[in-house]
Amino acid sequence: MSGNRSGCSIDASERSISRSVGRVAGHALGLPHCPTLGCLMDDAEGKVVTVEHQRNFCARCRQQATQSGCSIKEPVGLPW
Repeated sequence: MSGNRSGCSIDASERSISRSVGRVAGHALGLPHCPTLGCLMDDAEGKVVTVEHQRNFCARCRQQATQSGCSIKEPVGLPW
């Protein structure tokens, strides 16, 4: 496992950044925070630890995006 000065593995940092980018993209598509645990749009409420359980957009958020004119496909083998 590679590391950096903060003691965080590079892989963990990359996963965290990828999830954050996905979340920002969701907001750019007009998605609000989501009550579904594990959804990328789950409200972190200022806690960094929340991002570790966020995996993908939930069915509800994918449906909202589709209704807004942007289709989010079902997750397929994402690396996290």
